[in-house]
Amino acid sequence: MLESIARLVFELILPSSQLLILLVVIGVLVFFGWRRRAWQVGILWVILWLVYTTPFLSGVLIERLQYTHPVLTEERMDELGLLHSGTDESGQFNPETNQPSLYYPSETEGATTDTYPAAGSEMSTDPVHIIILGSSHTADDRLLPTQMLSDDAAQRVVEALRLYHLLPEAQLITSASYRYGEYSQAEATRDALISLGVKPEQINTQPGPTSTCDEARAFVRDHGPGTRIIISTSALHMRRAMMVFEQQGASPVAAPAAFIRKQKPEKPFRPGKLLPSLSNIGELESAINEYAGYVWEKRRCH
Repeated sequence: MLESIARLVFELILPSSQLLILLVVIGVLVFFGWRRRAWQVGILWVILWLVYTTPFLSGVLIERLQYTHPVLTEERMDELGLLHSGTDESGQFNPETNQPSLYYPSETEGATTDTYPAAGSEMSTDPVHIIILGSSHTADDRLLPTQMLSDDAAQRVVEALRLYHLLPEAQLITSASYRYGEYSQAEATRDALISLGVKPEQINTQPGPTSTCDEARAFVRDHGPGTRIIISTSALHMRRAMMVFEQQGASPVAAPAAFIRKQKPEKPFRPGKLLPSLSNIGELESAINEYAGYVWEKRRCH
């Protein structure tokens, strides 16, 4: 009950809800003949509309979120002990001799995301776990599994597939339920992976979770605390996902995907980007949702 009330209040204070409520207020004021008040509220509406539809506020919030964790490059994977690096006769790194491997820190070392083996240390041969966190899909029988996935979910799958090709012995985990039927997000993602060439025996499903907290709990329950897990999720969502998995006792590695704002820092400034756009409201609300979700799940997901 408390969670439902909190969610309702949160929805009412989102930028789009604020603008809609103010429009209703303006209409009521005009109806009762309070035109001066209506003009005052109208000016406030215009100011808020410009703030929410121009890219400044949404850009700042999104930039801070989606680059919290760096892209999981092959070099970074090697640094973190996810690849068993081979060297050629000259002692130089040779990616063709890489073998998939995962380093698990011992109990005395602890389980942190920054822990990786020293040069020459023995590597574990346990399979790498790669989890694709749930996003959304539409269970439409006319479509193939890959076409049922939302754009966000598809990009998470692409990132997981990239890692799977670097770690061909990896065990992939698909996750999340589906509120509108029995064909869960976990099953849809699994079928999409199989259609893209992943072996069915290398895929585990978590069809029950309804939140990131539930996904982390399910993983730790099945694989134990301290287990390293590569998380493929949206860059905007990565900060919250990492926090939740760490709280549950896992040792997560970030593999961000589905970046919203993509532009080279050295790219010339384009005045057209300053024009108001409704898409900026959507991006702003996505960022606000992530900040609110981070605070909420940090308190409730223990």
